[in-house]
Amino acid sequence: MEFGCGSTSYLAPEHFDDGTDLVPYDAAASDAWSLGILLLAILFGRTPWQEASHMDLAYHQFTRNPAMLKDDLFPELSLATLRWLQSALTPSGSDRPSVSVLKEQFLAIDHIYVTEQEDHQHTFVDLSIPTGPKQSNMNSFDSAFFSGGMSWSDMVEEEEEASQPTKIFELDHPNTMHEDTDIFVHSGESWWL
Repeated sequence: MEFGCGSTSYLAPEHFDDGTDLVPYDAAASDAWSLGILLLAILFGRTPWQEASHMDLAYHQFTRNPAMLKDDLFPELSLATLRWLQSALTPSGSDRPSVSVLKEQFLAIDHIYVTEQEDHQHTFVDLSIPTGPKQSNMNSFDSAFFSGGMSWSDMVEEEEEASQPTKIFELDHPNTMHEDTDIFVHSGESWWL
């Protein structure tokens, strides 16, 4: 029954009293709010905002347009689930349904996520690039993609240089290593035994 207890992103707006809420704190109404946030966390692994105060831009946008839950944040939600969430996440605690009413409403939802029928109501533009018929079974590669801005001849030269044996550095120091220096002093011996 304490005011302000709980994880910030699950707390109802009345926990962040900014002087505009004239409705007293109600633990049951706060629990109803938390159920809505909890459902989103379970379904999507994240909450819609950090805190239900006007300091949080996502919550502020939600208070102005509750449909933004689906439009902007969770497009996979079915319309029935969106309506349930809008009911559970009513900013004023006195207007939220009880947990038992939310349970009945939740059990009446036939699909949590968007169905194919709902999905077809949206218009999608196909942005795929058409390809012509293949002339052979060999895979072809776009040289511009794989070359990284280099010509094929430069790439071949680079590959040939890479296959050449590497020289050991010559340092300007009295103990300079030379090309003929054996860097593996113990090669061929069982020196570790």
